[in-house]
Amino acid sequence: SPEEAGPGEIDVQQLQSYGTQVLLVDARPAGEYVREHMPGALPLTEDEWDAQIPAVIAAWQADLPLVIYCDSRDCMASHKVAERLRTEYRLQNVTVLHGGWIAWKEAVGNGR
Repeated sequence: SPEEAGPGEIDVQQLQSYGTQVLLVDARPAGEYVREHMPGALPLTEDEWDAQIPAVIAAWQADLPLVIYCDSRDCMASHKVAERLRTEYRLQNVTVLHGGWIAWKEAVGNGR
């Protein structure tokens, strides 16, 4: 089912179970991040990688889940960012939020 999280993904409920013990990374374009983003999320896009990656690496801790999101299930930016973090930086515990920003907004809007 397209509603289920795939390999390397978590759903909003799993994300919420982390509480504040998570590092959120927003892979959406800069304008969308500036307009609104998940509390505490850091921006990291392919276009601005070199400028943004130092802050992400500085905030990263080995025991902290790192969750990347973009707009929706159809957006691949979060998967590309996750793959680069896994391969180029050898970070562990890197996942993508299934359904992205849209799924999170729906869950928060519904008070879940």
